Amino acid sequence: MAKDKALIVDLTEPGKSIQVLPQAPILSSQKAWKDIFLAHYRHPANESPEHYLIQHTLLVTDSNVRFQVEQRVDGKFKKYPHGLGHLDLFPANLSHWAAWDRETEFSIVAICPKFFEKVALENIKGDRVELIPQFSIVDPTIGHIAQALKAEVEAGCATGSLYGESLATD
Repeated sequence: MAKDKALIVDLTEPGKSIQVLPQAPILSSQKAWKDIFLAHYRHPANESPEHYLIQHTLLVTDSNVRFQVEQRVDGKFKKYPHGLGHLDLFPANLSHWAAWDRETEFSIVAICPKFFEKVALENIKGDRVELIPQFSIVDPTIGHIAQALKAEVEAGCATGSLYGESLATD
């Protein structure tokens, strides 16, 4: 599908996620942090329309859920078992379509591409960073950071904006 016909979604804007997901998040860091955003969802089996996300997006599945997913990212199709705390990484501005076969629970961590590039270039040698889509990966460190962000949102973001943004740079 051409980019001009697919949905372009900014997950940080209130109500925009329901363009591609069946329900609004049950938990969200809306306006708590400047360059990073967390939303937690619980959804029945569903199929999303093809869309583009303007943020780099990390999907972190709940560790108690197992499901089958089909995804098409940038024209490449994948079908695989998912869940059990596994992660997917979707770089910004790639076409994306997904379908899953049963109720699932997951968090989405969305990161502003300019913020990501700034942090990455401060920590690596080179002048360019490229993210490559990753599917059903296991990374305990990233999983723990996502859980810490979720816990901070559940606590009402009591520590302020610095906490979430500093976790994003780890």
